[in-house]
Amino acid sequence: VNGGDVTNVIPGRCTVRYEVRTKKLEYFHSVVDRLVNCAKGAALATGCTVEHTQCEPLCMPLEESPLLAAEYQKLLGEYGLFEEGEDVIGSTDMGDVSRIIPSLHPFFKVSTNFELPHTEEFLRAVNEPYAYTQMLLGTELLARLGLTVFEDEPLLKKLRAEKAQKAAQNKA
Repeated sequence: VNGGDVTNVIPGRCTVRYEVRTKKLEYFHSVVDRLVNCAKGAALATGCTVEHTQCEPLCMPLEESPLLAAEYQKLLGEYGLFEEGEDVIGSTDMGDVSRIIPSLHPFFKVSTNFELPHTEEFLRAVNEPYAYTQMLLGTELLARLGLTVFEDEPLLKKLRAEKAQKAAQNKA
């Protein structure tokens, strides 16, 4: 955030803000410890000190429901769609919510050239008519998924059992 104003001069104060997201909480702590140790090593090498504070609340890693994911895949098939790519990745701040209710982080194509999220190219692409059509379709798919859960009592029972089993595993 602030590393000084002039090159070749060690500033009196330097501030760095970073964000770490991982699929496993243990790995999160390991990565943060390594980042802090890198900063401490740099401080030692330059005769400085380091102060580390957590500037945002910790968000738990996402726990996706395999049952919801399977239902979503069925809906995609009904629409003649599929999730793009084999190694689709993403992150979300809904990890805490996913510890309480069955959750899903679905993906659907919103751009024609597979622009990477959080880029200017993506920002331009998602303001095109194709993107709006795809977002409406994605909204419809999620609404249908929610309706399926409410209307399918056996599925709802399975989702509750899945969540209870996962909660028990998390406590162990």
